[in-house]
Amino acid sequence: MTKIRYQNHSHYKLPITTNPLDYGKLIEQIGNKYIIQLNTFNILIINEKDNENLVKLFRKGELIFEFKDCIISEKRFIRTIEDQKYTFENNRLISTEILNASGSVIIWNSNNITPLKFNIDSIFDWIDNSKDPLKAFLIWELCIILVFYIIFEILPDQFLNIDNNLTLASMSAGNIIKLRKRILNWIDIKFNIKTQVFNKDLLKTKLNKFWLEVFEELSDNQHIWLLFRLQWSNGEYVTIGKLQKLNKEDKDFLLNYIIDEMEDKSEFYKTNSIQSMIFSYNIKKGRSKEKVSLDNLNLRYQDFQHHKLPISMNPLKYGLLINKKDNEFTIQINDTNLALIIQEDNKNIVKIFRKGVKVYEYIDIKINDSTFIRELLNKKFTFINNELALLTIDKKVKFIKSLKKGRKSKR
Repeated sequence: MTKIRYQNHSHYKLPITTNPLDYGKLIEQIGNKYIIQLNTFNILIINEKDNENLVKLFRKGELIFEFKDCIISEKRFIRTIEDQKYTFENNRLISTEILNASGSVIIWNSNNITPLKFNIDSIFDWIDNSKDPLKAFLIWELCIILVFYIIFEILPDQFLNIDNNLTLASMSAGNIIKLRKRILNWIDIKFNIKTQVFNKDLLKTKLNKFWLEVFEELSDNQHIWLLFRLQWSNGEYVTIGKLQKLNKEDKDFLLNYIIDEMEDKSEFYKTNSIQSMIFSYNIKKGRSKEKVSLDNLNLRYQDFQHHKLPISMNPLKYGLLINKKDNEFTIQINDTNLALIIQEDNKNIVKIFRKGVKVYEYIDIKINDSTFIRELLNKKFTFINNELALLTIDKKVKFIKSLKKGRKSKR
């Protein structure tokens, strides 16, 4: 069996393969569609189409991003994620490009032995339209460092002979000013900590202080972009998770998001001492997209053998919808549990998976708008208005054997 290699993208590990069965545990295959458990919290929906795989990555029911794998040959394929293109050969990355309206910018190529040519204006266009502010900011910094290195370290005559695409004029003073404004708009609030290990109570205390200081000044028609960072006791910094767009009421969402991100990290993150927490934010106009999570869906559950099974004939009331095709639904029930539901006439055929392993399969039969019967193992649960009204258990009973006739006594 071939050992799978992984690509790290936005803190997510993506298998370097075009075979859906190599991505993780197969939950279900319906025609050319695969539902794969990538790891404990992440699900992939993969649609095969000709020589392409269209892939959606979900984390706890939330769509994180989509990407496309285009198969070039048996050994080579190209992965496109948003405005970035990665070329793999023999399961190794050989080229990375940034896509933009005027073409693409090659930022790394394993086959090149000479310095790569690039168009500064193309990079500026990509940065201005980038969907990832953190990544754009870092590339801005690298571009400026590179340009000033060329100006001051290379002889002026050599500089003037460089490709016309790379001149001071092409760099554009307007873009420099935009960058300066972008940097100034970001504000850091740093909380110093007397060297202790990260924990939820510590985070909650500092987050409350940050929220009180920042959101008290915000209007109802504003939101913030936020990055959360930790500084280790050795002075090094690390960013936790990705940029979040938050409204006034999203404090609990952010708290749970950071806790979940930390739980996914290695033991180093959980046992190493930190000396500060940093909240970097930028104020934006308007409201951000409303947050939908499993915690605020107000679902009703049946407790069965230490598992919570949603009480509903409506698949959309099981949790967060991941995928729907015709009468087939894929639903994220909670962090680790997934439901596959097929609707047929007056019944639902339901399969429940935990971490990619099927734990239950049952049938819900609709009696009327308020009543349905759940057939699970040897039990039948009758629910009326989403409340358990009757439980019946089918038990195998041994029939009583007829008694043998006794011998007549002789007198």
